[in-house]
Amino acid sequence: MLKLQRLPDWERRLALVVEHHLDMPGEWGVADCLLTVADVIEAMTGIDPAARVRGTYSSEIGAAKVMRRRKCADVEAVLAKLFPPVGRLSASRGDAGVIERDGMLAAGIITERGFAVKVETGLVFYPQTAIKTAFKVG
Repeated sequence: MLKLQRLPDWERRLALVVEHHLDMPGEWGVADCLLTVADVIEAMTGIDPAARVRGTYSSEIGAAKVMRRRKCADVEAVLAKLFPPVGRLSASRGDAGVIERDGMLAAGIITERGFAVKVETGLVFYPQTAIKTAFKVG
């Protein structure tokens, strides 16, 4: 598990990354759900939890292979390896989580607008009650 500490201005950094990703289309290996969460975590803590995998895949199949090589079946397993679990309703801004969307799990981050998940057209926001599992970041 990563031991991260949020920077003093993490809230501003979180808002800036959310704005950056708001209308940026999803793209495997560049701006998919896990890399978007990693971008937020890097902004808030200064540490990129996805540094070793950035640029190593460009498709859904490639992302699955990268996860399997790290002994993770899905995005929930990836986050569980990195961060301690927290009750989904106890999670707060900046914490990560997963949601079931269209029959698949997707990673996201809790923001001031709701639970942000990267999709094909940018970010979509869900209520916190839609989170399946949450993880404490920093």
